[in-house]
Amino acid sequence: MSSVRRAVFLSLAQRYVAFAIQFALAIVMARLLTPAETGVFSLAAAVVSIAHTLRDFGVGEYIIQERELSRDRLRAAFSVTIFVAWGLAFIIFAIAGPVAAWYHKPDIARVLYVLIPSFLLIPIGTSAFAMLTRELQFGAIFWIQTSSALVGAFVAIFLASHGHSYMSMAWSSLASVVTTIVFLGFLRPRETFMLPSVKGLARVGKFGGSLTIGRLAESLSSKTPDFVIGNSLGFAAVGLFSKANTLLNAFQDFFASGFARVATPVFATRKGKIAETCEGYLQATGLFALFPFAFYGFCALFAEPIIMLLFGPNWMAAVPVIQIASIGYLAMAPHSFAGSALTANGLVREILKIQLFSSIGYALAIFIGAQFSLVAVAIASAVATLPRLVLTQRALYRGFGLSFLKILQTSAPAIAIAFAGLAAATPALLLYHETAQSAFQSLCVGALSAAIVGMTALFASGHPLAAEIRKLNLAERCFGRRSS
Repeated sequence: MSSVRRAVFLSLAQRYVAFAIQFALAIVMARLLTPAETGVFSLAAAVVSIAHTLRDFGVGEYIIQERELSRDRLRAAFSVTIFVAWGLAFIIFAIAGPVAAWYHKPDIARVLYVLIPSFLLIPIGTSAFAMLTRELQFGAIFWIQTSSALVGAFVAIFLASHGHSYMSMAWSSLASVVTTIVFLGFLRPRETFMLPSVKGLARVGKFGGSLTIGRLAESLSSKTPDFVIGNSLGFAAVGLFSKANTLLNAFQDFFASGFARVATPVFATRKGKIAETCEGYLQATGLFALFPFAFYGFCALFAEPIIMLLFGPNWMAAVPVIQIASIGYLAMAPHSFAGSALTANGLVREILKIQLFSSIGYALAIFIGAQFSLVAVAIASAVATLPRLVLTQRALYRGFGLSFLKILQTSAPAIAIAFAGLAAATPALLLYHETAQSAFQSLCVGALSAAIVGMTALFASGHPLAAEIRKLNLAERCFGRRSS
């Protein structure tokens, strides 16, 4: 158990550092780029992110959950990533011009051309990263991803401050990928750089096919706002919606993913053991539920001072988007580990059903909302969460016998603590008077009030998370002085 705790600590530490870097970058870039400039890059990045969904073909998850991982299977996995990623690079090159012409913005093609080389490089690191995760080597992952984030942030700020507009973000993305590959050359597991092989491709394809189709559908739907809003409401609206999502997705990208990438290999060790998986899922959910409810609740309450302080008055139209969209994120909070549990147990068809049907509903809702306004898009995105919630709960019940009531009961103490903290923070809104200084004061007082009341309730109630906090030993987590 100590090895798992250390892995969680290092994983979260990396995500915290990445969060700090990316948020600082977002604050600076919001003052260097306009919403319209941000919208141009966001649209190009949306095209590339869909391709990124396909480029590893579920290879990372395959390596993590495969019990009998031979060298031949690793070589087959590597082959899949090369074939798919390099093929996607060619496709992006071919469609860059037509996409730019469709939106009457030639520079979209320039952004795409700069992003293409990452597809040629990333396959080199896919297997290495998956092996590091499988072996819970999150110390190495910490240094690799932190270095990558720092280099990318430096490149973005330097180029943007010298007048390179949205191209600065494109070069930043490529610089991050190059840094990652360079560091993997030094810190990778020894057996993960190898020649490709066609032997064993069927086994990898069978696992990755369903996972990739579902992810493609999900990625297409998640990027629907960029494509539809850009055509219906303009590039400034794309930038505003993107900025709102940057804030809300920060929790998933820089915190929840830290737990999830440890949870997947841990669940994989219990593959086929339904009772143990069920127990582990409820334990993880009970510990974790406090964080998403506290984060998204705070974002909904303090959206206006947050936007004013972080991004400035030019971005205030994103406030109602954040407030409304937070509701959808809150609804899914108790199911944060569903993907990890289902993937680790090889239930990729269940994941495919969730992703396909919920993605279709989301895309349709966004299309309807975009015909009216940005606020209507936010409402549509929140409503579209319901089908995903129903399908996810159905999969958990079919796979592990986990009922919604049981999950809710497990989450209830953490939810109560989160809302106690939010109630204490609410009066701090009275300090906000539509200035950056008052926003800073309001956020500081609100966050401090929520933290004090929340931590008091956490320890007074005897919540399991309090026990985990008491067990923390920073020296052990950072340097691994005790044997795991």
